[in-house]
Amino acid sequence: MILDDKKASETKTPAQKRLLYAKAFFEDKIKCCSDEQIEELLDRVCSTNVLIYLIQDSIEAAMIFETTNDRGKSLTNLEKTKSFLMYKASLCLDEPEQILGKIQSRFSEVYRDFESMISLNIGVDENSVLQYNYIAYEKWKTDSSIKEYTRYMEYFKNTVEELARNSNGAKEDKPLLSDYIENYTYNVQQSFSAYKSMYEGRYLEFMDIIALDRTASFMPLLIKCYRYDETNDKSKFRIICRLCEIFSFRVYVIFDKMANKLQSKWYSLARDFDSNFKNASDEIIAMINDVESDDAFIQALTAPDFCTKYSSPEKNYFYWKYENYLRRTEQPVATPMTHEDLRQKENKKLVMTIEHIVAQSNSGEKSKVITDALKIDVGSVEVFDEQYLNSIGNLTLDPQSANSSKGKKDVVEKNSKHFAKAPYKCQNELEEFMIDDVWTLESIKKRKAKLLTFAKELWCNFDFVKVLRV
Repeated sequence: MILDDKKASETKTPAQKRLLYAKAFFEDKIKCCSDEQIEELLDRVCSTNVLIYLIQDSIEAAMIFETTNDRGKSLTNLEKTKSFLMYKASLCLDEPEQILGKIQSRFSEVYRDFESMISLNIGVDENSVLQYNYIAYEKWKTDSSIKEYTRYMEYFKNTVEELARNSNGAKEDKPLLSDYIENYTYNVQQSFSAYKSMYEGRYLEFMDIIALDRTASFMPLLIKCYRYDETNDKSKFRIICRLCEIFSFRVYVIFDKMANKLQSKWYSLARDFDSNFKNASDEIIAMINDVESDDAFIQALTAPDFCTKYSSPEKNYFYWKYENYLRRTEQPVATPMTHEDLRQKENKKLVMTIEHIVAQSNSGEKSKVITDALKIDVGSVEVFDEQYLNSIGNLTLDPQSANSSKGKKDVVEKNSKHFAKAPYKCQNELEEFMIDDVWTLESIKKRKAKLLTFAKELWCNFDFVKVLRV
């Protein structure tokens, strides 16, 4: 269908997609060629020597693929896995046809799911999903010298080789080679399917983890939890996602730990997970508390350099969550902002930024605030800059275009012309903190207190009922 003159309605595999792309590529090139150039090209194609293998069945095909095809362009680990399993099955099993058929069928599903992931713009790496599968389902080990999951292809092949040597029967509680291939390929297929479904499901708790952009430690466990959760709304899976988000925000963002902090513990939790969601939840909560206490987390949020300490995406995430908290808990309730709103990068009217309520480049405004009778204890502009200017109480969410239009205006003008009329509750509420229409240090302190109350409820609360409503 692809190579003839008919139109292919869709491509189902990466190979079909590449063929369609190649066809379009050569059609465009040939349109620009003269008759003489086309004849020359045709002569070259017809006179090229082609290596031909005549095979009788899929067993021979598997052997040729494993021994020959891997010498050209590097294969992905997924392709290597398929060809290696087919090769070993055809070589070591007496009647391999049935297991070869399952390998072919399951990997066809894997490639279809992978194509769907690409179309969803997930930015997925097939080798990463394959490694997540190994971490979740294989009995790997780790010690001071080696973590087997970091060399998963090597240890996977070693396992198959050992079983192949014992292919006549199970020995020392080890499975038959056919059983291992059956289970391994099934898990690979299910892992890719679960990975795709997690994104397609648009579960808010899962999308929060993606928004924080530290996913590698959690994915093996999430894949397994998604598969094992039999509830209609995936509520057990969503609880685990919620706890992963709490860990990610507290440990990776606020405490700025390396993204591989406790990674071996996360991977061990995934490997040992047997569908006991309560035990898994308890272990995650213990890991969160082992890093830092709730009090230390809240104290970190009070840092006077909050605005300069954290990246724009991290600050946006904090205030985006606060905006949705207000929309959900304060009347009149409103439709939450979406993850697409958070990720917006093209439309300046929608791109999220952080606005200083007291402008950071307005010495006149700062002097006015400092000399206000309600904050005479501060004493100088420098102290205000150091202790309050970049603290959470003096910051709010704002679209890029609106942020630019406010410039260095004082808070009274910002509030009357912008904050009070804005489509954001986190801006509308600022008037409530003003004292006699003046934004004071007491205003900043009271707003900080409200933000900390919000943070405690969202990231220090392990009540499972409330978890599902966040």
